[in-house]
Order: sequence, then structure tokens, then C-alpha cells
Amino acid sequence: MKPAYVFAALSADVGCQVEAYLVRHFATILELVGDKTRSVAKAGRAAVIAFAKRMSLNSCAAVRCLYNMLPALESTKSQVKVAALEVISMFGTESPDSVRTLMPDLVPAVCDLLHDTKVQVTEEAEQCLANMAKTIQNRDIDDLVPAMLEALME
Repeated sequence: MKPAYVFAALSADVGCQVEAYLVRHFATILELVGDKTRSVAKAGRAAVIAFAKRMSLNSCAAVRCLYNMLPALESTKSQVKVAALEVISMFGTESPDSVRTLMPDLVPAVCDLLHDTKVQVTEEAEQCLANMAKTIQNRDIDDLVPAMLEALME
């Protein structure tokens, strides 16, 4: 549990560039969100949120973070899946370039969760896809995005 709090503190605002050192541990911290011990899960969630906020300031770091986080979408723990989807949604708002860069990898991974057995995962996946769609800046397909989302969700 203490490493998660240290991770969160380092992610907050330490005045130095820690992204490169911490990004490789993000998937591990994300797994803590699904821990059965409530205090560990709470610490993991705080660390994930703090780190995602920090990473969203740097598009290159955000892309690396998102890429390293893809295996979390296949976790056996629904809490981890939900947290990962929330992070993707947050990056869609805070760092849309990073989401657009990894759209070909993210869309299939998120679509797989649309039919998860847990309702919370399914709802979060739908919201995540909607937030990812907001990052699209191609005027030629703006009118098609709602139909594409509907088709993906069915």
C-alpha cells in the first residue's frame, strides 16, 4: 500500500520529470485498484488518478502510458477494467492527441468490453467510446460518428 501512496505523491507535483521512470510501473499500480484489501484499492485508485493527470500534460508520455495500460483492459478484475476505461476517457478530454494516436489499438480493446458480464464495465466502455469519438477531428466523418458508435455498441 505504501508504494501506491509514494507513486501518487511523485505523480502530484514534485517539480521534476518523473514520467519516464514511473510510466513503466503504471500497469502494476492500475492492478492495485482491484485488490481485495480496501485500503490498497483506495491507495491504488489515488495513485492512478494522480499519475494520469500528470501524464495528460505530456502527449508523448500519455501515449506511452495508454499503450502500457492496454493489458489492464483484459484483467480478470472488473475494478481494474473500469479504472482503465476511466483513464482512457480522461486522456480523451485532457490529451486528445494521445487517444487519437492509439485509436486503432484502443477501439478494439474497448469494444471487447461492451459485452462484459459486469454492467459497470459495459457502461464505462460505452462512455469511454463516446469520449474517444469526441477526439475525432475529421469534418468529413463528423456526421457518421454517432452511427459508427451505435454500430460498435451493438
